[in-house]
Amino acid sequence: MQTFRPELTVYVTWHPDFENGQAFAEFLYSELTREKAEPLSRGLGIPVYLSTAPDSDSLPTDVDFDRAQHTVVVLLVDDVMADAGDQGIKGERWEDYVQRLLDGVKRGLHRIIPVKLSEDAFSLHAGLARRNFLPIDQTMPMTQQKQRLLIGVVHDLCRLLSGSEAVNYESKDSITNPVRVFLSHAKMDGEDLTEKFKTFLQNELQLDTFFDRNGIFYADDFGQDIEQRARESAMLILQTDAYSTREWCQKEVLLAKLYHRPVLVLQKIEVGETRSFPYIGNVPTLRYLADTANTAGTPIELIVGKLLLEVLRFLYFPLQARGMAELFGIDLSNALLLAHSPELINLIPRADSPRTIVYPDPPVGRHEIDLLQRCDSNSQLSTPMFLVSGKPFSPLL
Repeated sequence: MQTFRPELTVYVTWHPDFENGQAFAEFLYSELTREKAEPLSRGLGIPVYLSTAPDSDSLPTDVDFDRAQHTVVVLLVDDVMADAGDQGIKGERWEDYVQRLLDGVKRGLHRIIPVKLSEDAFSLHAGLARRNFLPIDQTMPMTQQKQRLLIGVVHDLCRLLSGSEAVNYESKDSITNPVRVFLSHAKMDGEDLTEKFKTFLQNELQLDTFFDRNGIFYADDFGQDIEQRARESAMLILQTDAYSTREWCQKEVLLAKLYHRPVLVLQKIEVGETRSFPYIGNVPTLRYLADTANTAGTPIELIVGKLLLEVLRFLYFPLQARGMAELFGIDLSNALLLAHSPELINLIPRADSPRTIVYPDPPVGRHEIDLLQRCDSNSQLSTPMFLVSGKPFSPLL
């Protein structure tokens, strides 16, 4: 019997006496797997295991690094864990546990993400201290700490899944480039906000950015540069009143859709639009609220976190779908794997166009499927669960 190894598994590990450990772990579970309060919601579905010891005198269960193609351990190093590093616990120490983690990641495409929640975090283990910890400023509000943790973890997961070589912490050659964010905006009413995002991304995080004002070199072909950047970036659309009226903004949206790139729309409509650009839909959206004297606005960390989750979805879903298809003997070699629900732009006929389109569960409503197949009756729409159920295509009305 073939054993299924999921593409990615995440463990969140903390000391049982760390007061906020479970809150951090449950937050990552909700974002990477699915919302706890809404178990039927459309989540990423990444297996996340909450791993801690049953009491202060024990260690967590060892991580099985052979369980998945990629295993990532998020190690929350707080004051309690740092102080317990060299203390004996039933014949073992926390630094022994960390050493087994370090040994485990050497066996394949795995990672440890050490999170610095203590000034003494580097004292936990000498080998771990050579790694660059993800720092969390504990003077921040808890909601902001969670978002910083999410950004750091998800960005690392994106870099891991987009790489093709084994992770080698001693060599930079095996580490992929950071996620690039394409800041799509209208200069008339979106440039100031775009500059704010660019400054934050460059100064506070490890992401790369593309901002056409200073991202295109003099004498370069403007259109070619825009297309190249759009096809290799995640796109953050700053939807202001003027956005949909601008030809270049429209083109950037279409490029992102045609090249199947992750998109997040940040809505900042102040008065209204004479015509909403129709192809800006079928993507996640957030409402942007500016800071006022009485209320806090939309945190930039929240926006960046949602965008990175889309990047992770686009990387993870095709790998997950192919793994399930291989397990059940389903041929997806000619299928188009979409990380989002299908839309009309996905049905553009091409000579090599696949006729099976697979997208994440749960399936869209029958009214959408009917409309899509009226436009292209040759295309078959399916989700992974439909494929493995023996009824491979989503039903029509």
